[in-house]
Amino acid sequence: RAEAALRCGADLVIGLPFPYSSAPAEFFALGGVRILNALGADALHFGSENGDVDALRDAASRVYSPAFLEAMAQYQQAHPECGIMQCREAVYEQYYDTPIPGGSNDLLAMAYLAALDATNSSMRPLTILRRGQTYNDSTAPLVGQYPSATALRALWQTGGLESLRAHLPSPVLECLEKAMAQGLAPLDIDRLTPAILAFYRTATADHLTLCAEIDGGL
Repeated sequence: RAEAALRCGADLVIGLPFPYSSAPAEFFALGGVRILNALGADALHFGSENGDVDALRDAASRVYSPAFLEAMAQYQQAHPECGIMQCREAVYEQYYDTPIPGGSNDLLAMAYLAALDATNSSMRPLTILRRGQTYNDSTAPLVGQYPSATALRALWQTGGLESLRAHLPSPVLECLEKAMAQGLAPLDIDRLTPAILAFYRTATADHLTLCAEIDGGL
């Protein structure tokens, strides 16, 4: 992916360390913003379904305020059956009588804006309106439509690399062809399922408490 980005015009690709890249949006965003601050970047561009930085900034200031976080904790305690995103949406509508920006990119955008504030960053936030398929839409994209990465991966699994030619720039296809020739692609996360299930079935409760994001429910 780094090579494809460079061949399509990016000047530099920097990897986000694994503990951040595999973490929830707040930590993902904070890791990226800290790196960019250290590099002296003057602007942060990110995608969003909303497309309005001011609206996203207002939502972020609400969602990450101490009062909202306290209300979230109380709501979660009273509604243990709800996931964190359901709780956040419910509390937001209860407090502000308006829906929270709910797209996957919007949620990360709010985390970026909160990270800019938390680090006193001088970077200017700029958002790019997401068009085409949504983040996790796995249906086959139409020719000329902006496809989601999820849809492209599904298409690759079922139709092979040839099925991607109408949707990707030629440098990207060349990178994928090289990876396939080296036996590095395509990958299928379902192949990891037996190993993941084996880990959970053999791990002790004490061991699981050492894993990030795992609590007593599992």
